[in-house]
Amino acid sequence: MTGCDVRKFSERIGNDETLLREVADIFLEETPKLLARLQQALVARDTAALERAAHSLKGELAYFGSMAADQAREVERMGRENDLAETPGMVMRLEAEVASLMEAVRRDVRGKGAHAG
Repeated sequence: MTGCDVRKFSERIGNDETLLREVADIFLEETPKLLARLQQALVARDTAALERAAHSLKGELAYFGSMAADQAREVERMGRENDLAETPGMVMRLEAEVASLMEAVRRDVRGKGAHAG
């Protein structure tokens, strides 16, 4: 498990199954785009874009109580401080954690009903 706590998030939103699915759908749609922006910024060595992408990603990850949100916060800091020495390794670990989280969300949220996909 990736540190994803769907149950806690569901409780925070009043166990609203519809809202949970909507948030999961947005997460599953937007997160790959944010990861792509993060990679593009890293390749371009664009620290401002790196910081913005990591900040947005951090917000998406925080919904599900993921430890990856902390990793995104660290990448955000690296961008803000123009510190790219360790960033490629951190981004690679973040991508792996996010992939696991996305699988957990698909399984734990999207896998629970007729609309699962």
